[in-house]
Amino acid sequence: MIHKFSLYNKILIRWVILLLLAFLLLSGASTFTATAQSEDLEPALVTAISKNVCGGQDWIVTINFWNLGAQGGEQYAQATIIGDNCINGKLTPTPFDAMYGTFSGGRNGVFAFERCSGSSSSKKCEPIQFELEDGKQVTYQGQPLYIVQNPEAFDGKPITPEYIFTTYGIQVEDTIGDGEWEASSWSPQELRLLNEVLKELPPGMIKRMALTRIIRSKVKLESNGYIKPSVLGTYYVCDSPPDPDCSASSGTIRIFDAALKPNSLGYFSDDPQARKQFKYTIMHEMTHALQYYKDGNSINRNPYNSPMMENFQDAVRYDTDINKPGFFGYGNGWFYGEIPGQPPPRWFLNNLPEDNKPPTQYGITNPMEDMSESTAMYVYDPARLKASSMKRYNFIRDFVFGGVEYENGFQKKQ
Repeated sequence: MIHKFSLYNKILIRWVILLLLAFLLLSGASTFTATAQSEDLEPALVTAISKNVCGGQDWIVTINFWNLGAQGGEQYAQATIIGDNCINGKLTPTPFDAMYGTFSGGRNGVFAFERCSGSSSSKKCEPIQFELEDGKQVTYQGQPLYIVQNPEAFDGKPITPEYIFTTYGIQVEDTIGDGEWEASSWSPQELRLLNEVLKELPPGMIKRMALTRIIRSKVKLESNGYIKPSVLGTYYVCDSPPDPDCSASSGTIRIFDAALKPNSLGYFSDDPQARKQFKYTIMHEMTHALQYYKDGNSINRNPYNSPMMENFQDAVRYDTDINKPGFFGYGNGWFYGEIPGQPPPRWFLNNLPEDNKPPTQYGITNPMEDMSESTAMYVYDPARLKASSMKRYNFIRDFVFGGVEYENGFQKKQ
């Protein structure tokens, strides 16, 4: 019996050692995989947003962190939480600019913060931990609290101009500085944002754009050299290269530094890094490329005569009965002409009802800007567009995006 028991113990010990070795090997492999994954990733800032209501107002809290986290080194380990408190049903500014903590890195990394209360003399702090789930949401004790706005940051696929051209057929260029434009370059983060815009478009939509290239420039310059630093983006229908005859789809979008300055538009309070604003600007300019498109070899020289623009103007009129007198007249939506005592001829949009108007003040400029603002808002703030005009929302859903709907810039799951 003693001999048999000793032999059993030896066998058991051997199995324990083997299991420990396997565990260590697996742990090492896991560690190596995590490190390798972080090395494959391009450093990218990530935003996760919690959006609730406090006292009838939007209550938005944001976590900002790097996709690499501590796996990429100390410089990428920091994480911040920014937002007001909701106290007794009222938004109350926090006594600090941000709560600082750390993020371990990876799709399923861990956030470590401290939650403090009390005065400076009797301040008490306790650790609080959040978890990232598959790079898509941040949870606390298993409950989802924050939605990641740019989950592609964890894909490990660096986005390059070559990738954009190969995938979408659009040239992406830097401005090298040629006397007319100041030099500026696409950053890795900006290329990711551009890719997020393009990959969320319905199939075939890019082919309906008069768009050849998208250029990153510093500021908008007028022909007389005047600088317009507040302009976020522009669209030139005959500019790739300059095409004086406009004989083909040669459209060019230029995106300027102002597009990445927070709150330049003033639309997105939940956009402290201006990423949504940057994508909104691209979507706005791409709508102009849709308006000018005629076919693969030509453009609409006057986009207001294009079926898309004519249908849009008719769809958003206050009275949509085309057989009624005055359907195209002043006071029934968009009208181009000269009002007595108000020369010269121009676009008018008067007597705006609360439930049928452009979603932004800039949209009142003319029908093209109305449609471009409405289309960009359809993707990046659909609730705002619905509140402004369900007619605009329905037209863009059905005739621009073919029924595809969006939530915060990403296609809604059907």
